[in-house]
Amino acid sequence: RGGKVYKFFDGEMILIEPTAIGEYYYYKVSDDSMSPTLKAGDIALIRVQKETADNEYALIMLNGEQANIRRVERYNRMILLLTDNPAYPPQVLAESRMSRLITFGRVVGSIRSFE
Repeated sequence: RGGKVYKFFDGEMILIEPTAIGEYYYYKVSDDSMSPTLKAGDIALIRVQKETADNEYALIMLNGEQANIRRVERYNRMILLLTDNPAYPPQVLAESRMSRLITFGRVVGSIRSFE
């Protein structure tokens, strides 16, 4: 599961690695974990930032695996990674695993194709 991060260059979506804070990138959603909000094939606009507020949609990576969009909530010494699709259970990160979570940025918009 997960998708890739893209930026538009000359009308083409090119795979990129987000690095600069405040820049914007596109991410192609590849699964239904955030459905109905974001569906497979949707393009999410990501504003690069290292942290997000509770319950905001964030592009994250856990354990060096593929990037995914999740809602992130913080409670005392743990983080919950939430999906919008009830078929995907929340992931609970204890304090000892928080260092394995990378936040690429916040979802600020999306594009849906009707084809």
